Amino acid sequence: MADDRRFAPLPGVGRRQHGMSSPDPWQPVVPVPDDAPMGPPRHRYRADPSGSWVYRDSLGRLLGYVLRFDQPDGGKEFLPATYCQNPATGARQWRFKAWLPLRPLYGLDRLAQRPTAPVVVCEGEKAADAAGELLQDHVAVTSPNGAKSVGKADWAVLRGRIVIIWPDNDEEGRTYAGAVAKALRGIAASVKVVSPPLGTREKWDAADALEDGWERAKAVALIASAVADGESTARRASRSPGSREVRPRQSDQLLDCLPELELWHSPDREAFVTAPIGSHVENWRVGSPEFSEWLSRRCFCKHRHRAEQPGSQGRVAGHRGAGEVCRPGASRLPAPR
Repeated sequence: MADDRRFAPLPGVGRRQHGMSSPDPWQPVVPVPDDAPMGPPRHRYRADPSGSWVYRDSLGRLLGYVLRFDQPDGGKEFLPATYCQNPATGARQWRFKAWLPLRPLYGLDRLAQRPTAPVVVCEGEKAADAAGELLQDHVAVTSPNGAKSVGKADWAVLRGRIVIIWPDNDEEGRTYAGAVAKALRGIAASVKVVSPPLGTREKWDAADALEDGWERAKAVALIASAVADGESTARRASRSPGSREVRPRQSDQLLDCLPELELWHSPDREAFVTAPIGSHVENWRVGSPEFSEWLSRRCFCKHRHRAEQPGSQGRVAGHRGAGEVCRPGASRLPAPR
């Protein structure tokens, strides 16, 4: 009989169980100490990053970075870089490791500088920077690590804030918007979600709007058309898969009427609009019932011929009947504020 001892494990050598790995001992140190070496680190296997964003806390202290790496197949990868310590050895170094939950939002320093400004949440640091440039009356932020890590971010910093979510124009963006809206329930004063204008390309976001040459007034108009999260969800649920949306969205109505409007803000940074009513103009707060009614009636006036065409389906938003007359000065709106 063969001696089976030759197959016995060597003394002192254990066998690693399948699927098991030793825990990572490195823990992020936040904020980054003043005596830490300059970051971010270079990646051992990847080329230089094509983008880098700095995360800071409410006092402006460094928390770490998020780096973008372009891949040979055209894809992209985002990696957080934090300054870490090994508790067992006391060693410290920059590592490609995410913050521990609850993870900081990108833009905490800007939030602290403007404690009463409305907030725009985008998916990704690049989109947040673009939104901040287009919407200077708002503070633009994002959470690290995308849609799958929304629940690991610290959203409590938005307590009592007015929040508008500007998602990417794809399924992942809609998932991100829904997850953020859910995380902000009971925290934010209000949460609304932007619907990208019809005709925008797949994955379109605030960064694309800036690159497309959008002016600030157009971005303000888009944000003003945002709807409450519950209303947005109900509209999506009411449409069967593959069905066409006949009812015009308020975002498209507002952008269509933009040449007729003047957008401005009060000294308190509250957004207002000046709209023509017959031979005079009236001023309303953006998002007010009066402006919403004007917008619906104006949209019907501009597009009623579509509803009157034979075989047309549905109604234009704000249409109260085929016989309703829409003429200058016919609005039942209140006097100017």
